[in-house]
Amino acid sequence: AGTMVTGGGVQQIFSMLSIANLGDCGSSNSKCTSLEALRDRDTGLRFFTDEDVKLRDVTIYFGLLDSVALLLFLSYGVWFRNFWIPREEKLHDASQVTPSDYCLRVRHLPRKLEGEGQHEKYPDLLKEHFEDLLKRRCGVNDDDNIINEVSLARDYGRAIATRIEQGSLLVQKTNLKARIQQEDNEAKKVKLQLKLETLNGAISKL
Repeated sequence: AGTMVTGGGVQQIFSMLSIANLGDCGSSNSKCTSLEALRDRDTGLRFFTDEDVKLRDVTIYFGLLDSVALLLFLSYGVWFRNFWIPREEKLHDASQVTPSDYCLRVRHLPRKLEGEGQHEKYPDLLKEHFEDLLKRRCGVNDDDNIINEVSLARDYGRAIATRIEQGSLLVQKTNLKARIQQEDNEAKKVKLQLKLETLNGAISKL
């Protein structure tokens, strides 16, 4: 408690909760005529004694309490990020049925099947392979539509991924040109021109 804060309204309410409000300097700060007196004023608090504690003596303890509160807040953030969110994700995934629950993604398959006519039957052969695994290792005996569909996503030497990346860079280039046309500051326009040249170089390498 203290009387250091004056005024009114919400600002005063929050200010009264600050340690700067501790103590009393009297009317018109008559008891705090110097910085030293301001620091040594009585706080109105008593810890295991009948005498008021000086503000200078309790400042370090309030600082330690602030540090502990900050550590608790940071610890809560780490716990929330690394424990609570992953747990909720698992619970949500378990309670929701989506197409991904019935899909399987397989990577690093052979690019080409050897043998005459084998590569053209890649989806069918892959489907037969998975069905055989399900029957032999998982005990699945249903012969009808164990695997509904097999879809192959071909890389084509990163051609598709390169096109997607190139498209993204072209969009950035268009936006950058528009910014250059609208920019009146010559220094900023020069910086944007340099960015445009860098972007053109990245596009030409694809």
